[in-house]
Amino acid sequence: MKIFRALIAICALGWAAPAFAQQLPPECVANGRTATDWNACLRVSPPGAQWRALPLINLGTEALQRGDYANAVRYYDEATPPGSTITSDVSFHAFRATAYWHVARMPEALADAQLAYRMIRRDPALPAPASDYFPPHIDTETMYALILPILSDQRAPEFAPAMQAYLAMPARDWYSYANRSAVLLEVGDPSGALVESQRALDLAPGEPGILNNHCYILHSLDRDAEALPFCERALVAAPHVAAVHHSLATVLAGLHRCAESERALAAARRIDTATVTYQRPIECSPA
Repeated sequence: MKIFRALIAICALGWAAPAFAQQLPPECVANGRTATDWNACLRVSPPGAQWRALPLINLGTEALQRGDYANAVRYYDEATPPGSTITSDVSFHAFRATAYWHVARMPEALADAQLAYRMIRRDPALPAPASDYFPPHIDTETMYALILPILSDQRAPEFAPAMQAYLAMPARDWYSYANRSAVLLEVGDPSGALVESQRALDLAPGEPGILNNHCYILHSLDRDAEALPFCERALVAAPHVAAVHHSLATVLAGLHRCAESERALAAARRIDTATVTYQRPIECSPA
């Protein structure tokens, strides 16, 4: 991945199957005042407990929010023992698809993205009512933004109708414009991405995710000298985000500043050891 996907708003699932909701220990139940401590919930959820998937899934989503894809995948995998499957709401499958995609587990990423798309479309063939897998608090636009790069990357037949439906939705705020620019960049339309990114930048000029995306979009258009200040501002605002360091490394390589590019790439790899893109070298020829 080349973009700051933390821009796409992700919230904890709070998933619990009604069949065992009454059995949950108090550590796993929100009290309405503070967020559930999913680590505390996991500590009181012994192996084999029906509800153990609940803290694991939510810890996976919290890791995904932080851009910690190694732990996101670890928690998601532990929630699904060998030989078993978990079907939850659309956000779970979109989030898990994103985590698997980052670590290049493509068949699993695609399967989750395709299931999420069926849920978005309220496929009547799904074996559950839409109210179970698409509760009202989940944002359709965000779900599309998460799965579209995966559908595009894997040349899935769902991509074209999904992209058409996504672009037909009116943008609401800077999140919408920023996510749209990220999706357009991922699917190979940097010119369109730049238009949407500028709209996001006009509304939220200090957001590090927008600055990072704008930087990488300009690089994609061979405008590295213009891109560099946006990457530098993103780095000041978000020094612990691997994608920012990777974007900076890419732009520095385009400017033939190879030693600086290597240092920035090394920083991205230290922060995020799981994302496959960061492990690949960035070509750089000295000026």
